[in-house]
Amino acid sequence: MDPAKIEALRNELEALRAGAFNAKRSEVVSLAESVGRRLTNRGKEPTYVSILPGRNPLSIPGHAKLKGFTVKSILKVLSADLDCWEELARQRKAEEK
Repeated sequence: MDPAKIEALRNELEALRAGAFNAKRSEVVSLAESVGRRLTNRGKEPTYVSILPGRNPLSIPGHAKLKGFTVKSILKVLSADLDCWEELARQRKAEEK
């Protein structure tokens, strides 16, 4: 993932965070998939696993409307995923030099 894509996803994440109490599940799932998480069949709630190594699974409740604090918690995990992508981009750039 390139730095421009990471920055665009950060902007989308911040927009969702600002409207966390009105966020729809579909918006949160779309962001999770953009960050590199894929739906897997485990647990009671829909669970998304990251393609990044060492990241924990993330449950996103299957309700149409999510509670604001749930959205903020999910966004915190997705923000950490973006931090990992930034670190990988920095490492790749350092290896190219």
